Amino acid sequence: MVARVGGREFMLTLINTSLEDGIIIIKRIRKQVESPSLVSIPMTLTVGLEEYKQESIEHVLEKADKALYQAKETGRNRWFVS
Repeated sequence: MVARVGGREFMLTLINTSLEDGIIIIKRIRKQVESPSLVSIPMTLTVGLEEYKQESIEHVLEKADKALYQAKETGRNRWFVS
């Protein structure tokens, strides 16, 4: 499931996917976004990752958001796991 969270922020929910597999998927998505064949202007992707561990959805989203901002603060165009 993909949802727009706000502005240029989107959330991707991967059901029955390990954190390791999620990282592989994010790397593939980033490669496609950066591909010149996708759009004529350069684009990058910065991602905050979090694994659901039987906690509230609000807590998972909060941790993913913190990871996103850590990725942004370390230079963008990267992924970060909380």
